[in-house]
Amino acid sequence: MKRIAVIGGTVNILHRARKLGVGVVLFHRAGAYDPASRKLCDELVEVDFSDDYPALEREVLARHQARPFDRVMSLTERGLVPAARLNEQLGLGGNLPSVAEILRNKPEMRRILNAAGISPVRYRVVQDPAGLAEFMQEVGGPVIVKPVDGSASEGVFRIDPGMAVDGRWPQFPGGRGGPLLAEESLEGPEFSVDAYSWRGEHHVITITRKLLDDAFLEIGHSMPSRLDPHVAKETTGTVRQMLDAVGLVEGPSHTELRLTPGGPRIIESHNRIGGSRLFELMGLAYDIDLIEMTVAVPLGLMSPPSADPEPMAAAAVRYFVPEPGVVRAIDGTASLPTDGSVGLALGVAVGDAVPHQRTSVDRDRLGCYVVARGSDEDDAIQRCNDVLDSVSIVTSPASAGSRAASDQPLRPVAQPS
Repeated sequence: MKRIAVIGGTVNILHRARKLGVGVVLFHRAGAYDPASRKLCDELVEVDFSDDYPALEREVLARHQARPFDRVMSLTERGLVPAARLNEQLGLGGNLPSVAEILRNKPEMRRILNAAGISPVRYRVVQDPAGLAEFMQEVGGPVIVKPVDGSASEGVFRIDPGMAVDGRWPQFPGGRGGPLLAEESLEGPEFSVDAYSWRGEHHVITITRKLLDDAFLEIGHSMPSRLDPHVAKETTGTVRQMLDAVGLVEGPSHTELRLTPGGPRIIESHNRIGGSRLFELMGLAYDIDLIEMTVAVPLGLMSPPSADPEPMAAAAVRYFVPEPGVVRAIDGTASLPTDGSVGLALGVAVGDAVPHQRTSVDRDRLGCYVVARGSDEDDAIQRCNDVLDSVSIVTSPASAGSRAASDQPLRPVAQPS
């Protein structure tokens, strides 16, 4: 039996490993894992994998010596670097630790890409309001400020010319001591590119159109995007160049970019599967289980892709963003389509408290979304929008003692077949 160590993450990878007959030891922070994890793995070891690497190393090495692992895997942002370090130390293959380190270090990734002439973007690491003001003057237009190692749309701010910087500085993550990454604001629609790489060959699975609100929160995705073939080719070519530049040779990648008047410009990339139900959309549109592929291919249980896949349909997801407060009513679920083309998930019930949705993590904890399959991208989006129009989550100002929505289990109402 193949055997893997899994660092952090959700139960999705555990389900795929069990389906494949792969033994799993899960290493996760105490209290941060789904209780169902215990039944889906051979052993669960509680350890702070994100902030105490020596402790994680000791726990993994002890179990590897007793019964060797075939690979260390992680699909969660803070587990990528530890997993790569352990694979290198144990001689198990995979990407070098530098790949995950570069992708988590946004200024370093930007430096490498700019030096190679790939997706050039003006940027600067700033330590104080004066440095930010100087960069804004240099750019002469709006700038984006973000953490140097952030994810999930957390702590992303747009600063327009004329805005006072000093008063806003304490609002920024790290703004009480820096550093922050400042970049020129990229104009144009935002997309993401998901790929799977094997032995340095990058196969693009899909280009996904992204819908953002005014605070950069991702509230919708649709695939495959209907793009001009020349634009699509330039976009995927830019992503492949980027993956080569950072040294990625194996596994999934998720790259976010904007299609600017000057061409595709990469925002950030990750050597993991994208969030926001993208793996589910890939299953609906391409009949691909990217999580299963991520587990199976390195273990020799599945052949790697030999070409970019062709879609069988289109798929989309749209998220509900109810007003903060207490849920007083949920209406309209009785009018859902019965043809199996849409699936609705509601992570709240009447009486639950809905917090303000600031990041993708907040959005996922709320767990309210609709997924749809359609004949093309427009059809899938319309099916989602029809559900958003018919289903309403009614809230009113919260009172003391209300249950937090994040404490409630996800309540699936229907799933597309």
